[in-house]
Amino acid sequence: MARTVTSKVSILIPFKDRLGLLRNCLRSLRRGTYRRLEIILLDNGSTSPSMLRYLERMRSRRGFEVVACPGEFNFARICNVGARHASGDYLLFLNNDIEVQSPAWLENMIELAENPQVGVVGATLLYPDGTLQHAGIEQTVEGVWQHMHRGRELADIDFRQSRCVSAVSGACLMMRRDRFLELGGFDERFPITHNDVDLCLRARQRGWLTAITPHAQLMHFESLTRGYSRA
Repeated sequence: MARTVTSKVSILIPFKDRLGLLRNCLRSLRRGTYRRLEIILLDNGSTSPSMLRYLERMRSRRGFEVVACPGEFNFARICNVGARHASGDYLLFLNNDIEVQSPAWLENMIELAENPQVGVVGATLLYPDGTLQHAGIEQTVEGVWQHMHRGRELADIDFRQSRCVSAVSGACLMMRRDRFLELGGFDERFPITHNDVDLCLRARQRGWLTAITPHAQLMHFESLTRGYSRA
């Protein structure tokens, strides 16, 4: 995809301790084929000695930045702080409990994000058993926002092409940096849940669509035990 080679992507990863999760996430990024990256680690007050030693090493590595985000956990606030440190053309918000599965995942997300009609882009998230955790978020007739096809086999649904959805999960969400800043970032009144849905709805008010691709597949681990934490 030569037309996207000049685009820089800032990957922003909020975390607190849980070194194993973060290390596995970062190692999995090496499976990707897109290389024009900066990785911004958003530390929400880690205290584990092993994590602190790891972060000290990461501070000296090219292409990495460690940003202190102390205080009570507020996903929206932490991501907004990270966005102010980012220099990429695109922001990619990524949970620390995510592992990359498809090498060209970023190329496929960027291809969607380059469309001027698209404001927000999401990825296909799978549970470790291979079933779907996230393929877009829609509102039920009762007004509840929920994941589409959650728990189903990917082969059982017709999801071979990128498509528009109402919202996507903040566990893996991409936006052009200028558009994210134009929207004012995530609404910090939603510290844990619904900040991703709110962002997508505000993008829609500007006339920007939210899209998801089946060609960016990532494993999402922690939600098996933690449950649905955003939206």
